[in-house]
Amino acid sequence: MSLQQVEAGFHRLSSTPPHTKPPVRPDSGFLSGYNNRRRPPPTHHQTTAGRGPREQVCLEILLHPKCGTSAFLALLICAVTTASGQSETGKYRVTAPKTFTPGETFTAAIEIMESSGPVQVTIEIEAYNYFFASSTYSYLSIAGQSATFSQGTPGTLSFKIPSHVAGATSGYRLHVRGTGGLQIDTRSDINLQLTRASVFIQPDRQVYRPGQTVNFRTFSLLLSDLKPLSETYTVTVQAPGDSLVRRWTSNAGLVSSFSFDLDKSPPLGRWTISASSSEIGQSSVGFDVQEYENPPFSVQLNIPRTMNTSQILTGSVEARYPQGVGVKGTVEVSLPTGYSSDAAKTSFQIDGSANFSFSELVYYTSSAVVTATVTEQATGRTVVGKSTLNTYERNVKVQFTEKTPAVIRPGLPFTAYVQVTDQEDQPLNIAPDSIFRFVYVYGVGHYSKPSPDSRYGVSSFTGSYPILAKKMVLPQSGFFPVELDIPTDVTQVDIRVTFQGVQNQLTLQSVGSSTNSYLQLSLLGSVPRLTSGQQVFANFRATSNKPLDALKVQIVSRGQVLQVLSPSLTNAARAGDVYTADFQVALSWSMAPVTDIVAYLNVGYSGIFELVADSIAFNVEGLLRNEVTLTADRQRAEPGESVTLTVQSLPTSVVGVLVQEDFGNRGNVITAEEIIQKFVQGPRPSALNDFMATSSQRSEGSFERLNLNVIGGSNTFSATSLVRQALFSGNTDDSTAYPDTIFFATNTISSTGSATFAINLPDTVTTWAATAFSFDANGNMGVVDKPVLIEAVREVYAELSGTDHAVTGEHVIIRPTSTTPEQWSRRCK
Repeated sequence: MSLQQVEAGFHRLSSTPPHTKPPVRPDSGFLSGYNNRRRPPPTHHQTTAGRGPREQVCLEILLHPKCGTSAFLALLICAVTTASGQSETGKYRVTAPKTFTPGETFTAAIEIMESSGPVQVTIEIEAYNYFFASSTYSYLSIAGQSATFSQGTPGTLSFKIPSHVAGATSGYRLHVRGTGGLQIDTRSDINLQLTRASVFIQPDRQVYRPGQTVNFRTFSLLLSDLKPLSETYTVTVQAPGDSLVRRWTSNAGLVSSFSFDLDKSPPLGRWTISASSSEIGQSSVGFDVQEYENPPFSVQLNIPRTMNTSQILTGSVEARYPQGVGVKGTVEVSLPTGYSSDAAKTSFQIDGSANFSFSELVYYTSSAVVTATVTEQATGRTVVGKSTLNTYERNVKVQFTEKTPAVIRPGLPFTAYVQVTDQEDQPLNIAPDSIFRFVYVYGVGHYSKPSPDSRYGVSSFTGSYPILAKKMVLPQSGFFPVELDIPTDVTQVDIRVTFQGVQNQLTLQSVGSSTNSYLQLSLLGSVPRLTSGQQVFANFRATSNKPLDALKVQIVSRGQVLQVLSPSLTNAARAGDVYTADFQVALSWSMAPVTDIVAYLNVGYSGIFELVADSIAFNVEGLLRNEVTLTADRQRAEPGESVTLTVQSLPTSVVGVLVQEDFGNRGNVITAEEIIQKFVQGPRPSALNDFMATSSQRSEGSFERLNLNVIGGSNTFSATSLVRQALFSGNTDDSTAYPDTIFFATNTISSTGSATFAINLPDTVTTWAATAFSFDANGNMGVVDKPVLIEAVREVYAELSGTDHAVTGEHVIIRPTSTTPEQWSRRCK
């Protein structure tokens, strides 16, 4: 069957007028046509008893490249018709993951929109092979399940995938069949994902010297429930050049610990620790082996993180030996400029610490790395300290937050969320009576209307008009909503917010709909924290220009469909053509760390149903269910003294403790954020926001961004799917110093629910950071929220020496000296 026959057959089956479909945009991420990289399925199809010959027409759609290369699937939608031409497509919808994993549960959501009675739905995953000699396919069922569904009552169908899956030369397909009140027979490509767990590897250091002992530990977490994998895996260490140095087999339990000694003359460079198996794929962590010495003293450059371009840079430099004694010498501070390759420089003397200021205004670049080079007076040794300086013309930022939807819906109210801060994202300190406290908001709507008469010589008329003009006082928090009523004829809106001459503009396009049907979802209040033994709910509001009685909701987390339901609506109201209603969703541990709520309506027209949807994502705390706390008996101690750490968790929990120098985020600490990033793909709400709007110009986009296939039952629009990018900020400076580690241990919590560790502080004045993670007996993990900081300080007594009397006009010299407490005690006896 040629592409022209496929397209002609598809348009013949669909009664939708061609002019109602938006044109395909070249940047839409969708490709129409036939993908010749895979052989098509056979053109013949089994006949159903009691029905005449049937014709199968196929349309192949290439999914959005945002899903990645492996998920760049061909979604094959087969429209099966009887001899009379009555199409069964458009009367059902199946939503299922694009991948399946051996040993895990596969769940699909099923909804029957129109049928003559109950429908027996069977879903199977099949391996299929193509035989070139006979030009035929063979299908082998891997797993499946059947259940009965009724019109208007959605539900889920789940089944377990075997641990060992048969191989397939041509791929795998999801086969959906329906009998009874609706005839369904369609297949859709699906990917086999072998990896079902992720392994974390934690070495005790980032850099080792020849002859040192390398200690590290590993643990695995299943993607489905974040519990350890019951199977073992292989752990290897490779030297530079990929030469194998060590090989072990992990424990089948919670945490596996390993160690080995480096030779006196090992290969220098990057070494690799790897963990691999069929269930986990391969995870690797690198460490360096170097002949290195930490700098003889530390240099800290203290400057503002951000600064106005009209200001002169001032700051301070501290240079100290590991024992805390100040360094004597000279300092040169270098600041790159924006008009040449030369840098502005200033030099001065230092004795432990010194302040500095550039003598004149420098034209800065927008972001510059400032360096302070300290030269030791006695030896001439130099150490460099660095810090990043970001400059601005005005200390104001105006931002639209991730709560703001990416699209508008004609005829429905719209809310944008704005945050006004200084350049360091802190609230501005504006006096209540200041004339500069006002925010100006302006909105413009753009329209495009078809020409009523060809004699005008144009096919459409376009224009714009203001839909919002507002002056308001900036709230103390700097956060405020911007509410607009979107006219029904508007296809684009521009929103501009201005504060103290700084402005930001947001341009939004309208959602596409053949039936001019729109749905909008919002979160009411904040998301409560999950608590064991107590049921909590998240509250939502749906807004539409269609009645909401048939509203459906899908709940998706970690790529799996958790639930599909018809929610109980409350506070239902209507104002003109706008309908609103509220509903609740019960939270559960399976929703952590991020849950997507997709609300949708099925709007019937021309014998099929249009999918009208909206979605939001929100954080659910509770991914790590084992509570673990870490405390120290004191936060300040002298070098050489002992500090006791206490870890509290459930009895018999296995805990891992690491104590290393506090280098910010440059250590090798296991954090909750690192674990979350392993299990959440794509953008997610930041910690500062309750939710993130994930609206798309196409209703299918709400499902596609979740890596779900949508089979049957909706009109597909060829328009751009808007996907937000997660924003991360940080300030990491290069340094030749590496964090030292003084404690690395794995132990078991006693029956009292605690374990203690004695830490001997070395003879170094610095700050140590202690962290811990824990696994209880059921495999639930917990991580300490924040490191416990222990400051190693050495008390120094200052003494001023000089004359005890002077005559007016004389110069007096006072010499400050320092001594340790022991020296001071001996002198005072």
